[in-house]
Amino acid sequence: KKYGLPNGTFLHCTRELKENPIISLMEAYGGKVGHTKDKEFISASYETWIGIRSDEPKRLNGKVDGKQFKCYPLAHEMYSDCGRSINLSCDKQDVLDFWEEMPFDLEIPEHQGNCVDCHKKSNKKLALVYKETPKVFNFTAYLDGQYSEVKAQVLDGKLIERKRFRGYKNTRELIASFDLSEHNPKDYTEESGGCSESCEAFMNSNEPESEMILSK
Repeated sequence: KKYGLPNGTFLHCTRELKENPIISLMEAYGGKVGHTKDKEFISASYETWIGIRSDEPKRLNGKVDGKQFKCYPLAHEMYSDCGRSINLSCDKQDVLDFWEEMPFDLEIPEHQGNCVDCHKKSNKKLALVYKETPKVFNFTAYLDGQYSEVKAQVLDGKLIERKRFRGYKNTRELIASFDLSEHNPKDYTEESGGCSESCEAFMNSNEPESEMILSK
């Protein structure tokens, strides 16, 4: 209601559910992000260590501007601003090996990880999610109906609804595009650096959910 629907351009789910809570927690401990005071810029008082792996180079943001000193120790990227000297090179297999040694297993398939209906996931993974758990998209479609016009753009006097998914699709259009006959879970679980892993830490149906029918 306040920000409108999130999508690949409007990443307020990342901002409001991850980045701002992290910043608030650090402020509670006395830390400060880079900020301007009395017209003078003051750099961040702490380092932000992010667990992006060495096989995810496209997710690295090497910009160091003083607002946040972002370091990527698992990707062998430690900038001069970072005070520690820990440098690792960790890929997906290293992570899997680590969790293999743990005494528990959450048993969550890769395509079902993170936010299950995340717009960052590929359409193929979302199709597999829908095939296994179609009710997941009931609430997503409900949000479409309620909030697609919130913060929507106006072009040539016409309101352009905001849509969540790739290819400028809302939930019903996404589901209609699925070919549910072709998907095999094994096709997606070995993908390294894929969409199910890119949940970044930093930056018309009006029917009630219970009454919605999301069929092709």
